[in-house]
Amino acid sequence: MSTNQPTFRFPFALAGQPKEVQQAHVFAFQGILDCQQGIAALKEQLSAKASASGNSTVTNVTATSETVIQEISPGVGLGIVNNQSGNTSYTTQQSDNEGLIVLNDASPIAVTLNSVVISPYAVFITNFGAGGATITPSSGNINSGASFALLQNYTALVAFDGFNWWASAMPIVPVNTPAVTHEWLASYNATTGAFTQTQPAFSDISGAPSTTQVPVQSLTTTGAGAATLSGGVLNVPTPVSPSGFSGTVALAKLTTLGANGSLTVVNGIITAVTQPS
Repeated sequence: MSTNQPTFRFPFALAGQPKEVQQAHVFAFQGILDCQQGIAALKEQLSAKASASGNSTVTNVTATSETVIQEISPGVGLGIVNNQSGNTSYTTQQSDNEGLIVLNDASPIAVTLNSVVISPYAVFITNFGAGGATITPSSGNINSGASFALLQNYTALVAFDGFNWWASAMPIVPVNTPAVTHEWLASYNATTGAFTQTQPAFSDISGAPSTTQVPVQSLTTTGAGAATLSGGVLNVPTPVSPSGFSGTVALAKLTTLGANGSLTVVNGIITAVTQPS
């Protein structure tokens, strides 16, 4: 309702115009007046609200322009680094908003997310220490769970929606693994980024070597039918048949009533014997 009595001035004479036309002009000028008075009253209310909260800026414009309210982020930690190296417990503060919290300790670290901070609220948390960090809200959940694990060399962006917390950890990169003689990479841990190395067993190798991959050894033999070694393969030639006397040799009997014996010889080799008696 208007604070002042509505007044208007006809821009031209309405004498002789129909009653409906005259009434429409009256309503139009009353609406313009009420709008101007309403803008003035709204400006006073916005100015009072801005003074009370201290978190808003008001742009004053003329009655024919738009009044703009811009909310200023309640965080004051933009670009601030909160180095908590050496501490094994920490509770986030309003001043951490839009800043970076650095963790670094060999022991496990407990981080409490203060759920009474003013939203919007977000903070980066980096863990450089060997001790893993467990991030737990003072109320509500984080990623729909009770806590969130932040491992060594991980960085997480943690945001608060006014009720619950949400965290997104950046993937870890593989850890440098120097070469070890006669060992290979046996496995990779995606949680820590570390590789393990072992010496391969014989059963880990598949396939068969070619003759060119087998070490060449030398073998020296003498005489007839000498063997040779080539490409790891031992070659033994077929023995040469000996040459010599072939036939049967009679053996004298041992007693007068006994029988003669015999020797069967083939190429100088005795192949059969009959003992005399």
